[in-house]
Amino acid sequence: MKQHQRGGISNWTVRLLVMLILAAPLASRAQAPSVLGPRVALIISNSNYANPGDSLPGAVRDANLMRDALTSPRLGFQMLEKANASKLQIEQAVDEFAKRLQAAGPDVVGIIYYVGHGSADQDGKENYILPVDVPNVKSADVAKDGIGLRALLRRLKFVQRARAIVVIIDACRTAASGSGSPLAETFLAPADEQSPGFLTALSTSRGYPASDNGPYARLLSHKLQSEGLSLDQVFAEVRLEVAKATQQRQLPTEQSKLLEPVCLLGCSAGAFGQSAALLEGTRLAAERAIARLAGMHAESSCKRAWDEIARLSESAKLALASGRMEVAGQTYTLIVTSADQAFQYLYTTEMYKRGQQARDAATARSNQQRLARLRDQYQRRSADLEKLRNRLGAPDSNDKPLVDELNHLVADAERSAQEESYEDAIDKLVDAENKIYELKSLPAWITPKIVQRPKRAAGPAVSSGMPDTLALELSRVGRPCD
Repeated sequence: MKQHQRGGISNWTVRLLVMLILAAPLASRAQAPSVLGPRVALIISNSNYANPGDSLPGAVRDANLMRDALTSPRLGFQMLEKANASKLQIEQAVDEFAKRLQAAGPDVVGIIYYVGHGSADQDGKENYILPVDVPNVKSADVAKDGIGLRALLRRLKFVQRARAIVVIIDACRTAASGSGSPLAETFLAPADEQSPGFLTALSTSRGYPASDNGPYARLLSHKLQSEGLSLDQVFAEVRLEVAKATQQRQLPTEQSKLLEPVCLLGCSAGAFGQSAALLEGTRLAAERAIARLAGMHAESSCKRAWDEIARLSESAKLALASGRMEVAGQTYTLIVTSADQAFQYLYTTEMYKRGQQARDAATARSNQQRLARLRDQYQRRSADLEKLRNRLGAPDSNDKPLVDELNHLVADAERSAQEESYEDAIDKLVDAENKIYELKSLPAWITPKIVQRPKRAAGPAVSSGMPDTLALELSRVGRPCD
């Protein structure tokens, strides 16, 4: 999509960019390779929903990709699987997973991968996964029919001494239109339920719905088998690669409370250096997103989003100052998401305004052309009527009432023409001509007839309101500028 630039970058934008630049990544630090204990995974794949129109054939493929990767000899996860699960079955599967983790002892690594439909509550503060027994995904009562992320995390909190517990929600394929909305923008909302040692990941952000044939599971299953990467690095790289593969139409997000690098295939000596490089790439992406948004004069036209970006920029600076690189990277991702959503909203509305101006101009031209045609028709019929009256000569005195009506109709037609009501004027001239054929003194050489009023064309063109496609696009990106 071509970028629309409307002027230079303001001082406020410069301050934001400087804030990001000052929040430069900390120097990389070497870390000894981590030794991991047992590994347990739970895969929940929901594809066959109660409503056939909600089916997700791609969920089976994605679940298979993740199972093959996690159970490969290199990763060696013990596997629990549940396909096409009801709400009760999902809860039972998570409980069994938690028991397995607790029984495995210290240093266990657990991964839950859910693929299926997801949604959020109306205010976007809680994410939900939707079981297959939901009657209709689009009208689901998510608080009643779904399983909230907070509730899911609470079922895992009793697990002690786990090295890492990763919860992956590959959802947001259909947004509920009843009591729900697209998946919440970030995982910051349920952070109070996320204990240290947890990492939660979402395949896409709010306003960036994931396709049933999207690249997330493919890229994640491949990246999990990469040597020398920590889990934080895995998800950071997947986020960037998915955004690149989809041209930023899908933007994964994650929240990490891992207290140390956790590497499934051993941490390389340069793991922190790689993290710094990824962090720098994300910071530069945030910088570019802010600059692009500034070109749309967002400081005044989208103040709410702009204030949020300023707050996030300050948070990134503080996170880096305290050495929390993963938090800083996630914050930069939120900046990119917020800036892109605001830019898309402003760009879409600006293009609509321009299109509306073009439509209004075309409508005005069409109406002017229509008016010119009617004016020409009126003038020709008025001239023809005058010629006919001249040929009649002086009417008989017995026809005086008809002549008075005729003159009255002609005068009314002239007034209508002066008001540019040419269709009314033409109708009155037709009525006047018919009065002539009613005259008793009508000459024999004129054949009486009844003249029909001309059929009226469609009324003046009126420019339409907001097209459905625009309303759909704005609903996709939300209303960050209201």
